[in-house]
Order: sequence, then C-alpha cells, then structure tokens
Amino acid sequence: MRIYFLCGSLVASLLCISMPAYAIYRCEASGKISYSDMPCPGARQLEIRDSQIDSPSSAKKQHIENKKALEKVENARHRETEAHYKAQQRVGKQRAALEKKCAALSRRQQYASEDVRTAPQKSVEKARRKANRITEQYEAECKARRSELLAS
Repeated sequence: MRIYFLCGSLVASLLCISMPAYAIYRCEASGKISYSDMPCPGARQLEIRDSQIDSPSSAKKQHIENKKALEKVENARHRETEAHYKAQQRVGKQRAALEKKCAALSRRQQYASEDVRTAPQKSVEKARRKANRITEQYEAECKARRSELLAS
C-alpha cells in the first residue's frame, strides 16, 4: 500500500513538473494592469522561459548576487549622502568666514566715513580716498561673493 502511495505521489509530482506552462496575458483596462490566463482585448502574451524558474542552488546564487548589488547601491548612496553633507558643511564654513570678513570690512568702512567727517580740512581728501577704497573693497568682496554663495 505504501509503495503504491509513494509511486502515485512520485508520478503526480512528475506530472506537475513536466506539465506545459499555461499562457499568461498582460491586460490593461482603465489604466490598471492585470494578469490573466485568458486573453482580453489588446492583451499581450508574456513569455516565461524555464530558465526563469530557478533551481534552489541558482536561486541562492541569485539571492547572493542581488544582496551584493543592493550593498553596492547602498554604499554608493551613502557616499553620495556623505559628499553632499560635507559640501553643505564647506559652504556653511565659507558663508561664516565671508560674514566675518564682511562685518570687519563694514566696520572699517564706517570708521573711514567717520574719519572723513572729523578730518581737518587739510587731510579730508586723503581720508575720502581711503574711505572710497574701503567701500570698493567691501563691494567687490562682499556683495559679489554673497550672491555667489547664495546661488550655490
């Protein structure tokens, strides 16, 4: 009795394995995609080859390959995120340094304009030239660079 049962099970499993695959159709209706074993209007038959059905050993190999590929993608994403973070830090440091330098130039500009107002008649022209130079330096270094850093 057991022999017949084992033979019957073996034959049934062999028949299941060796049975031809049914056609599978990809149907699209109202923007929704569905899969069916019966054709629908405008359906496209999908080809499923035996090579797509993996054995346990090839499935394990495929799993390992997929895991390695995922690790590569994760590592690349991590490197990209880290590079973006470092770039943000670098820009932040540059902005802080520019703010500090511009604040110092602004104070120098303020002091130079005060010197022009309080200078004796004889040295007013010299003080005015100095104030103009400081103003030019402030505009050249602060206004242009500030717009560059804000754009980045």
